[in-house]
Amino acid sequence: MSKLIYLNGASSSGKTEISKELQIIFEETFLHISSDTFSSFYPPKKAPLKNYSAEYLSAVRKNLKSQEKPSIVQLYNSFILSMLKEGMNVIADTTFLKYMTIEEIKKLAIEEAYLIDVTCDLEIMEEREKKRADRPIGAAKTHVEFCYDYKSNDFCIDTSKLDAETCAEQIKKMILSKTPQAFTQIIRKYQDQPQFSLFENWTKNQ
Repeated sequence: MSKLIYLNGASSSGKTEISKELQIIFEETFLHISSDTFSSFYPPKKAPLKNYSAEYLSAVRKNLKSQEKPSIVQLYNSFILSMLKEGMNVIADTTFLKYMTIEEIKKLAIEEAYLIDVTCDLEIMEEREKKRADRPIGAAKTHVEFCYDYKSNDFCIDTSKLDAETCAEQIKKMILSKTPQAFTQIIRKYQDQPQFSLFENWTKNQ
């Protein structure tokens, strides 16, 4: 049976390094599917985003609501599901959970789907953000305002206290000893709101 390890967290929280360590320590093969890599499939912007502005968030909202073609979030999820259906294990390294509707989350909630929240002190994330040329300033600060608001996970790890190798070892230990429940809990909580998403809820309060 395929496993899905879904690493949810703000930009620059340390998801990618943990993903690489998980691939090393598991005996089974896991595909590392990063939303950053997936985003690079698209044509580069003429003017790379430098700041996480209100205009940018408005454009994200428009993309998610477009009926003309699937959003990047929908395509990313479809790719993950196709790999799972082929019998592959997947590590999803992404900030996309906050954009997904409950209806979309349901599709990923396979029997062995583990939701891991990757957290970090904001000051450390902002320092990482400054050092990375591919990150708009303000992304981490905006993400932490709502990306963990489901308050439901199978495990939570703090990369400001532990290195990536230790984080991966603790996640593996949890997976080998625990039945996942987080996705089911989220779906049950919002079962009457299939179009609910953390992003939509957050934008209403801005």
